[in-house]
Amino acid sequence: MLHWLQSLLLQYGFWLLGLMLFINNFGLILPGTTLLIATGFFASKSGHPWIGTLLLAAFGSFMGCNGAYWIGNRYGYPLLTRLKWLRLTPKRLHRIDGLFQKYGAKTVFLARLFSSLHPLTGFVAGTGRTPLRPFVMYNLFGSTLYVCLYFAIGYFFGDHGIRWFKF
Repeated sequence: MLHWLQSLLLQYGFWLLGLMLFINNFGLILPGTTLLIATGFFASKSGHPWIGTLLLAAFGSFMGCNGAYWIGNRYGYPLLTRLKWLRLTPKRLHRIDGLFQKYGAKTVFLARLFSSLHPLTGFVAGTGRTPLRPFVMYNLFGSTLYVCLYFAIGYFFGDHGIRWFKF
């Protein structure tokens, strides 16, 4: 599997990572974090310039979350009320709205760091009517930190990490 992923990244370039993170942060649950760690690992082994990779990944992550925010802001409540299996009553929806009005932008920053939460962050923040300016700021900082953190995990546990752990 790793050889397939490596050949895919080398063949299509690291633009693929930015696209995958865009789709993942737009709300479609894909293994974006796993791909980010694997890309860091391959970058450490191949000597591929990693600055451009980080910029593309952060941009894709940031823009995907912004798109999900727009969808949540525009269609959030009508869409959530149609999904009966979620069992969201008007009272629960009001509580979610209050939570994002009070802590929304800070919640966006923290949720970016958890791989299970960040695909839904933009949609929920848009649904909760988080103000746009703080959302964009916290999303930018959170996306950048998310990409750098998970890329660094893969990078330092590549060849560099193997040399680092040898005594």
